Amino acid sequence: KNESERVMFLKNNYLMENKYYKLKVNLRILYVLNLSDLFFTKILLAIEPTMFKEANIFLAPVIDGALPYFLKIIVCGGVLYYWYFRSKESNEKEMKISIIASRGLLIFYTLINLLHLFNIILILCLK
Repeated sequence: KNESERVMFLKNNYLMENKYYKLKVNLRILYVLNLSDLFFTKILLAIEPTMFKEANIFLAPVIDGALPYFLKIIVCGGVLYYWYFRSKESNEKEMKISIIASRGLLIFYTLINLLHLFNIILILCLK
């Protein structure tokens, strides 16, 4: 191989590795935001159970039990873990889609967590 082909090979590999790292960071943050969503939801339901309800249709019927912890900690963690390791076989286009999807979910869960924090602060200030 000539020099320019080696440089392109190294550059492409570095860029893909960098995308794997970005995806890994996004998915880890997403996991923490998902867990904090449950934590804040539990706090809101404990403080003002008549004012708030679980919006997730899958968790709403079981929010008072231990099942939400299992779903958020184990199942969600497993899905994110699978997503990351499955992405190792992704091409450039698929990796870009994964990063965009993870960023969209990060925005969504960040907004949910900010809304929870706002509501908790509001309730505590009004009491």
